[in-house]
Amino acid sequence: MYLSTDAPQTPSVSVSPSGEVVEGSSVTLSCSSDANPAANYTWFKEHEDSVGEPGQNYTITHITSELGGHYYCQAHNAIGRHNSTLLFINVTDKSSLTTVAVGTVAVLLVIVLLLIFLLIFLLIFFCMRRKRASRKACGQRGRPDTGEQALPDPVYDNVLPLTNRLAPAAQREPIEEQDDIHYASIHISHSENQEVPCSSAGFPVQSRQTEEVLYSLAQRPNAVPDSTQQPPSLHVCCDHAFHQLNLCVLFILNEMCLFFTVLQGNDDWTVTCTSSNVCSVRGSTVDISCTFKYPEKQHDLSTTVLETLWFTKEDRNQKPVDLLSDADYTGRVESSCGEISCIGSSCNRKCTLSITDLRQSDSAVYNFRFKTNQPGGEHTANPGVALSVTGTL
Repeated sequence: MYLSTDAPQTPSVSVSPSGEVVEGSSVTLSCSSDANPAANYTWFKEHEDSVGEPGQNYTITHITSELGGHYYCQAHNAIGRHNSTLLFINVTDKSSLTTVAVGTVAVLLVIVLLLIFLLIFLLIFFCMRRKRASRKACGQRGRPDTGEQALPDPVYDNVLPLTNRLAPAAQREPIEEQDDIHYASIHISHSENQEVPCSSAGFPVQSRQTEEVLYSLAQRPNAVPDSTQQPPSLHVCCDHAFHQLNLCVLFILNEMCLFFTVLQGNDDWTVTCTSSNVCSVRGSTVDISCTFKYPEKQHDLSTTVLETLWFTKEDRNQKPVDLLSDADYTGRVESSCGEISCIGSSCNRKCTLSITDLRQSDSAVYNFRFKTNQPGGEHTANPGVALSVTGTL
């Protein structure tokens, strides 16, 4: 029986998550190749020695900008070996993302303010135009029709500077004696028993004689105009326009709230410690606490916390060394976490590290990390808690 043997083919490589990688997150590199017998894999960074243990997958936890660059894997078996193409990992600083987000928000705010000012300007222009049109229409309705042929009979108009309301007959004579009487000759072009079309007082006058004196009210120049003379359609129009403007502003504000909510979602993954510096003495006990926050659900997947750990150092693969398994802290450390508290769409939990019988060598920066089932859902306290051990009890 003959079995064919083949050297590894050109390996295919991939990275998860794809695209830009945020500093502090977790990245997994994968490599695969067809070979007989099965190939073994080793990951390399360009111009550097091996960066990981032999394995098909290589995970970088808490990645930094220094760890970014070109990576490749080598597949090898007893027949031969073959290198993959270069895989570039672009690590983005969190501060740069914040700068981009702030710039985007500033541009959007400027656009929104310009739109609001434009709406207000259009509203004012529209209302002023309607107001001018209404005044013009009222002036045309108040003029007498001069297109018809007037009668030759003169009629005298007695113009008196009276108040807005007619005085009683008993009080009219003193007023007439005190004021000068001004006569104006007018011609009436209507037939008998026909109302005058537009008199200043709005009273119907019938022509019974060829000549008679017509009394009409003349409003004083300094009298306050009656606000009811403004056409109600102007008020309705302006009120409707203001209502539409309010709706537009509310819509814009609602969209902005949604935008800020989505933007705020970037801060749903946080680790906050009670203090960044702790000072204690040898032989005592110290408690260090950190609270981590995460979204209850993301990408249609409910978030589950898989692991929490405290560490002060990393191994040569940049993986944190759990204090509970560190020989220098055997029997002296204890880690405990409280109940999970969820408010709205975010959950938080507090974890505490207790170190007893403190030693001088315990002086270090203590970091807390939690890991979830979400892609890239692994976060570390930044900065950690600096513990300084001095003196004795």
